Order: sequence, then C-alpha cells, then structure tokens
Amino acid sequence: MDYTEVIVKIDNYLKKNISEGRYLHSIKVAEMSSLIAKLTRNDMDIAYISGLAHDIAREFKVRDLKEQISKFNIFSEEFLKMPQLYHGPVGAAFVKEEFSIINSDILEAIMFHTVGFPNMCNNAKIIYVADYISLDRTHIDKGLREAILNKSLDKMVLDVINLSKDFLISKGNSLVKETEDMYKSLMEINFEKK
Repeated sequence: MDYTEVIVKIDNYLKKNISEGRYLHSIKVAEMSSLIAKLTRNDMDIAYISGLAHDIAREFKVRDLKEQISKFNIFSEEFLKMPQLYHGPVGAAFVKEEFSIINSDILEAIMFHTVGFPNMCNNAKIIYVADYISLDRTHIDKGLREAILNKSLDKMVLDVINLSKDFLISKGNSLVKETEDMYKSLMEINFEKK
C-alpha cells in the first residue's frame, strides 16, 4: 500500500498545529522508526507514519486530554494519575478519526509509545524504542544508540526499559504498571528456561 498521501497529510497537520521543536522531534522519531524497521525487517512505511504521528496530541490542552482519556478503560490507576502520558491513546484516536487510519499496528504504536504494553506488535515496539533513542535525544550518545540498534527488537525494548527505569529511579520515581508488565512479558519470552 502506498502511504505517501497519508504521510503528506499528517506532515502538513503537524507543521500547522505543533511547535517547531515537537515537529522536529516527530521527524527524527519517524526517521529512526524507519531505520529500526529496516534493521528488524518490518514495514518501514508503517513505522515512519507511526513515528511521525506519535506525538500528534502531545500539545493538546490538558483538560482536553483528560476529557478524552475517559474513553479508555485499559490503563492502570498509576497511568491515569499522569496526564503527560495521555497523548498516546488520545493521539491514536485522533489519527484514526482525522486521517481515517485503521491500521491496527499504527494505532497501537501511537497509543502505547509512552509506556508500552505487554505483547505489543513489532511496530509499537519500534516506536517505543525510536522515541527514546532518536537523534534529537541528547541523553543517548552515539555509542549507546549503536549498541541498542545492534540487538534484536525485543532486546532493544528491554534496553530502553532499563534505561528509563534507571532515570526514573534517579528522580525518585518508578515505572508504571504497563511498562513493568511489558518488561516481565519480554523477559519471559526472551529468557525463559528451556
């Protein structure tokens, strides 16, 4: 399927409706998503669209995010106490409605890019990683980025979870339930005793 028209529509929307910094971040995540998809033999166009649109609702007003999040009943109480995370699911609903995107891999990737979720599709894992290691992120140096990119997709996700966890602990916080559950699931899949 040719996604050129959808990419152009999303790109035009972002240019008009989000800050320049957020727009540049979205482009960098889209590019990194495409690279990870190529490295892991996944659909590069699907990854690019997901990366481009992942923060489409990031600058929505908090009251609007809070109003929209009530439509979702799959998130933990921890998650629901953090409005800064709502833009994932709200963004997924927005791109579905605004751009008629029905591809479940794109919608899942946008929905769960902030905290992850157990048994996510490969595209969602790609966006989760790309958002953390995109070239505009200054907390990741070239060596660490390359080390992460040289692993399997699941091990990339595990690395990002561990890095996120270390950062959150240093700030006196912890991972939300969704991320902890994703971590446990990936550990079982990748390191179960045979």
